[in-house]
Amino acid sequence: RGSFSASGSSTSSFPSPLGVYAAWAKARSRQYFYTSTKLAGHPFEYLGDPIAILKGNLIVEVGFVLFYLTQNIYPKLSLLGIGLFLVVYPFLIYQSLRFLAANSSWRNLRFRFHGTLGESYKIYMMLPLLTLPTLGPIIPYILFRHRQYLFGNAAYGTTRNEFRATSGQFYSIHILARLMGAVLYGLFFGLIWYLTLGSLRGGAVPGPGAVYTLLFTLIPAYAVLLLGLTPIQQYVYANTVNLYRDESSFGGKI
Repeated sequence: RGSFSASGSSTSSFPSPLGVYAAWAKARSRQYFYTSTKLAGHPFEYLGDPIAILKGNLIVEVGFVLFYLTQNIYPKLSLLGIGLFLVVYPFLIYQSLRFLAANSSWRNLRFRFHGTLGESYKIYMMLPLLTLPTLGPIIPYILFRHRQYLFGNAAYGTTRNEFRATSGQFYSIHILARLMGAVLYGLFFGLIWYLTLGSLRGGAVPGPGAVYTLLFTLIPAYAVLLLGLTPIQQYVYANTVNLYRDESSFGGKI
């Protein structure tokens, strides 16, 4: 367990300035987690070349540098930079998924990704543009399409993965999470309303003592609110991961 499957060039010979080392760190960490994960007694293998990861990282970093420069030196070009990012982002997603699949293997047989570039542009560029017009309810559907694109196009050898989850299952998870969040926010703002009315009871201006009491009550209440939101986030994460696992299987021929 934990042994690296790639050829063993030492990472100490690579410098770390400007995040150059990050490519080798990512490759080594993936190798570790892959080889530590076994299916039917056989470990997975990650075969990615750190140089290829470095090239991808440099492209992204150059893009961020150009965006920063245009935002601070030529602010009028900021919208152009955002537009270019929206155009390039689906292409980067498409390439990264193909790269990850092609460099992942089990029992000496590599995985494959059959998603198309056109699908990536529909899902990662066109659908998010509907978020504002729909005022947000389309977000669970967008997340569903992301996972459908990833899992529905994965293949192992000549066997293609089947992703049977529906958008309704995603909506049920997110709706329940939003209801739990609404209850928490309702209790929090209800407490604020109650304490504010209490401090203003009788029409008198609240003194310093009442203000301090209000503040010292709201601070722990806000902390409880944040702590309460954490299990809700974990509920969404756990149930969506279980959904990927339960509704995915390699069964269809390519």
